[in-house]
Amino acid sequence: ETGDKAGEGATLNNIAALYHAQGDYATALDYLKKSLAIQKEIGDKAGLCATLINMGHIHYQNKEAQEAFSVWVTAYVIAKEINYAQALQALANFAPQLGLAEGLAGWDDLAKRIEAGEEISFDSAAQKESSAKDEQQKLETFIQAMINAAKENAPEAKQYFDDMSKLAGNQNAPPELRELAKVLQKILMGVKTPDLSGLPNEMQEMVRTLL
Repeated sequence: ETGDKAGEGATLNNIAALYHAQGDYATALDYLKKSLAIQKEIGDKAGLCATLINMGHIHYQNKEAQEAFSVWVTAYVIAKEINYAQALQALANFAPQLGLAEGLAGWDDLAKRIEAGEEISFDSAAQKESSAKDEQQKLETFIQAMINAAKENAPEAKQYFDDMSKLAGNQNAPPELRELAKVLQKILMGVKTPDLSGLPNEMQEMVRTLL
């Protein structure tokens, strides 16, 4: 009635948030699209950033990674253009969860690649991220089993030690796994603080945490 288009766009965004919280993603997305149309009409770039980021989350939850990354990169480009700190911080915060570099480096790289006309399969990127997390979890479970066996002096500790001896001597195995096998042998022998310097940094941190 008062012609407050900015307020209307923000209110539609808030209504979308309510439906999102209730798990009604389709209705939430409809309200966000209405909000987006108004924000484009009046040139509300800050509002556009917020709406696009919210749309991206819904697309990602719906397993629509291509659409999610597309709107997120658009939000990044606009936020960078107007130096909208709140939106840039939000994008930086969840970048690592998506398998991107920490901070804004990952978004900057994606924006440049898209601007250069490169076709990027974000669905594939999301699948790789999920696969990498699964592999990390399996590795943590594997290491934890060895550590528990050593601490409890479990009967299976000897079998684990023999298995690690074979892995350490297997020239076809990746070098980092051969090094890990040597570390786990030490742990199974009762060494409390084994030398981890031969392991990659991420694997060193994992072993320290589990120990």
